[in-house]
Amino acid sequence: MKVPDRIAELIGKELRGNLTAAERVELDQWYLDREEEIPHLAPARWPSPNFHSLKRKVGLRPDRRRFIQAAGWAAAAVLLFFGWFGGVWRKSSVGTELQVLYEQPFERVENPYGVRRTITLSDGSTVYLNGGSALGIHRRFSENRIIQLEGEAFFDVKPDSIHPFVVHTVGLETKVLGTSFSVRAFEGEPQYIAVKSGRVSVKDVSETTRLQELHVNEALEVAASQEFGRVRRINPEEAFAWVDGTIIFKQQPIKEVFFALQRWYGLEHLDIQAVNGRCRITGTYSQMSLKEILESITYATGISYELTGKRLTAKDGNC
Repeated sequence: MKVPDRIAELIGKELRGNLTAAERVELDQWYLDREEEIPHLAPARWPSPNFHSLKRKVGLRPDRRRFIQAAGWAAAAVLLFFGWFGGVWRKSSVGTELQVLYEQPFERVENPYGVRRTITLSDGSTVYLNGGSALGIHRRFSENRIIQLEGEAFFDVKPDSIHPFVVHTVGLETKVLGTSFSVRAFEGEPQYIAVKSGRVSVKDVSETTRLQELHVNEALEVAASQEFGRVRRINPEEAFAWVDGTIIFKQQPIKEVFFALQRWYGLEHLDIQAVNGRCRITGTYSQMSLKEILESITYATGISYELTGKRLTAKDGNC
């Protein structure tokens, strides 16, 4: 179903919990005007188990995730698109669309920039979800242990010799039986898989014969073109530091550093067009404020910046 941009925006605000009373009336009216077109949204026709039992099945802690409250017809529409059928936002050149994945319903947990949370799944596995990231938990997770990831997460997986734990990112499948590892898969960036304990297999879903196995303290980077890089050794204290609240950069391009800070501190606006892209940053920042980190970067590179609330502009650099 094609949803108007304005309605898609309102549904998004409903999911984030910041829909105003006037906007709720607008969303309610949109649904009521189309009630005859979409009769299967009526609550009496919802399949069983309902959304609440689904929430219990996937094992989400009720006090640790945002949950769509089924309030009125507007929330029923949100529930159809984003809850039961696992709707996913898609941005395209022709506007905003809602794609409904009927064949693989996922319950979606999304972190905005600046928010990190811990999620305990029904099998006892733990997920540390980074800011600007989203996790899709299959409705039948207890049977298949399938997860979708957009962004970055660290997984501490409970062993199960019968049911592998599978993480799907764009074009890749990472499979384990019981281990701890991290996956980073932000849009437009190379994907990165690192193993802390046990072993994992990484597969290109478009080529069933293309498989790479990773062991303890090994990592793999996969380019946007799906080209596998070399497996390399890692320092686990550096690779997994973010889980404990520490940011580490090693000769990181300055613009990548700013994007990482945007996700970490929840910046709503970032303007770095005039920054000297040749600058690179090396440093360890633990439990520091954004301003403290920016001052450190300024001292090392000579960039200038202006930070106002959640808006950051940076330029120059003597590199």
